[in-house]
Amino acid sequence: MGSDSRPDIDSAAQASAAETTLNALPSAVLRFSLDGRINLLNPAAERMLGIGQGGAIAQPLADILQVIAHEDRSPLLPDLLQDLRQGNLAGLGEQACLVTQEGLELEVEGQAAPIFAADGRAVEGVLVMRDVTEAREQQRKQAWLAEHDALTGAMNRKAFEDRLARVVNSKRASEYPMTLIVVGVDSYDAVRGREGQSAGNELLIQVVRLLQNRLRDTDSIGRLDEAQIGITLAACPNDIAERIARTLHDSLSQHKLHWGKDEYPVDISMGVVHIPPNWETLDRVMSAGQAACAQSRADRAIAIHAN
Repeated sequence: MGSDSRPDIDSAAQASAAETTLNALPSAVLRFSLDGRINLLNPAAERMLGIGQGGAIAQPLADILQVIAHEDRSPLLPDLLQDLRQGNLAGLGEQACLVTQEGLELEVEGQAAPIFAADGRAVEGVLVMRDVTEAREQQRKQAWLAEHDALTGAMNRKAFEDRLARVVNSKRASEYPMTLIVVGVDSYDAVRGREGQSAGNELLIQVVRLLQNRLRDTDSIGRLDEAQIGITLAACPNDIAERIARTLHDSLSQHKLHWGKDEYPVDISMGVVHIPPNWETLDRVMSAGQAACAQSRADRAIAIHAN
């Protein structure tokens, strides 16, 4: 045996190993000619696209691989093929959406590479693509939960105060007045004590929903604590802000929570603070709002903070 050389691996065995590896990949793999014809799909690509390899081979790539930009619905395949023809790597981008043969839309990530002939020309491309729909949805959900109260859907206190602080700390012109309204849901403890937590939760959900339906898209609403809601009215003259506050107060006061055979009035306190341009700290604004709400609870009327 005096030789150290290793025996050559049989080419058929190599091909079999490559096919086994390709079939085992969880990502979709598509190989195609750069004139736009499908040459190969792995099983993951068949499942993702909703078509078997037998029905896809030699078919126009654009008919099988329908990838569009999520925002403007523009096709992504022409640019991808152009990059590959020039011998460049190509990606689908962050907004890629795959339309399957069944018409389902999946959010996808993908990278493509050219395959070169012996003379150096790019003749084929291979695209590796994966479905990120569920992962992106989880990311959006986590981002939403980071800023919102899970029960009511309003902003949580931190997000509400962060937004308010940005406005207070900015160089607001005096012609763009802003108002903070603090709403205390005073009947929450009584409802929860008599009917349980589920009834208390439903009361808060209905209060926030009623407020949201009467606010502008530019206004903000957040849950400040267990039974207190904050509202900011942006670019809103003081007299109009007070009119809005009275409308909100009247709507809530006339609302009733129906729970089983009983109904409960919605008792609230409401403090209104017109934020002057010279107030430069969030604490000063929030303290005034809390004080006005407490005064309202004592007076049983809307309390308007005097600057």
